[in-house]
Amino acid sequence: MAKKMTVMGTGPQTAVPAFAYLALTIVLDQVTSSRFRMQGSFSAYLPWGVALIAAGLVVLGLSSVQLMRAFKRHELVTTGFYAIAPNPMFMSYVVFILPGLALLLRSWLVLTTVVVFYILIRVFAKAEDEWLLQEFGDRYVAYRKKVLLKFL
Repeated sequence: MAKKMTVMGTGPQTAVPAFAYLALTIVLDQVTSSRFRMQGSFSAYLPWGVALIAAGLVVLGLSSVQLMRAFKRHELVTTGFYAIAPNPMFMSYVVFILPGLALLLRSWLVLTTVVVFYILIRVFAKAEDEWLLQEFGDRYVAYRKKVLLKFL
């Protein structure tokens, strides 16, 4: 039986090691200078990095608000960004924010944080899935079959 889940879910378990790894990659990137540097000027990457981060912040913000409202009412969220991915907050980091940051820093090493974060999501999301199944049963099973990006 899954234990009680807070509105934060497994976010802290996933985010703490992911952001520690991100910090390590940024430091290593700075220390090793051009070893992991993407070719091209900062100005070439700037608009793409800013656009990705901005899109990610929109997804993160809107899906966070939607989740908090539903959590207070003990409802399963299946619309908005939740119709696209079962956890759009994690998706915002993996698809938008972390790649955008890697572009702004022009670092292939920082980009590896996407892989680490995704692996952590897959490991820790199981607890959220168990809790949601316990709380919402068949409705959650039907939702998972219907959601577009099942792997996020």
